[in-house]
Amino acid sequence: MSASDSLSAEDAEAAFRQLQSDMDRLMESGQTTHQWPIEAGSPLAGDDRASRPFQVSHAASASLGAALDHLHALTTLVVGTRTIHARAPYALARAAIENAATALWLVEPQTRSERVLRTLRLHAADARDGAKASGDLHTLQIIPLQDRLAELRALAAAVGGSLDDGPRTTVTDIVKAADSLLDTDFSAGPLGAWRVFSGFSHGRPWALAAFSDQEREAIGNGLVQVTSRSSLNRVLYAASIAADVFNLAAETYMRRASAPRIG
Repeated sequence: MSASDSLSAEDAEAAFRQLQSDMDRLMESGQTTHQWPIEAGSPLAGDDRASRPFQVSHAASASLGAALDHLHALTTLVVGTRTIHARAPYALARAAIENAATALWLVEPQTRSERVLRTLRLHAADARDGAKASGDLHTLQIIPLQDRLAELRALAAAVGGSLDDGPRTTVTDIVKAADSLLDTDFSAGPLGAWRVFSGFSHGRPWALAAFSDQEREAIGNGLVQVTSRSSLNRVLYAASIAADVFNLAAETYMRRASAPRIG
């Protein structure tokens, strides 16, 4: 599934330590400076005016931050504890892919109206999810769902669109879009990786069977005990494919956040 499968143990560990160093640097920069600046006159600056108070850049940078947080947790888990868990690294990689793909989905469109509409639809999905959670938790919503949706619909209409056109975008749609945009060295791109990692997150046997090293031992009465283990190479693949999506999303964001250069 991955080019990292062919690495020696020493090379895989060196690659993982380099990735950990990169994540440390990004996390430190996010704590000391404004990590995702917007230049005046840039496409994102215009997007933010058109989408205020649901600024496109805020939604995209929040998704980038969430992706980075999970990636940093993944690399820290492996390098810091020197433990290869069978499932947990893939749950972290899955979350990183989803969030990075979301950021990319928000800022990739060529037109302002589409970038704004995608952001508003993401906020609408968030509001609906929040309303469901509020009901389950038996708590009051700060802003009623219908009031929030009315506000979002008005902003959508102002850019010539509708919040309710067509089927609602799913996480699968968003990851598929990232898969179509990313040129990767791996035989399995973000979509295939995300599906496998989702299987790990939900404890699905097929994911363990497809992406783990398994040892079988007969224990009598026709029963076989199966022990599943991961490997540094496979976790490196998970971290690397998530980092690839993150890097593409960050590059696209920064391009949209830069003002056109004249001359």
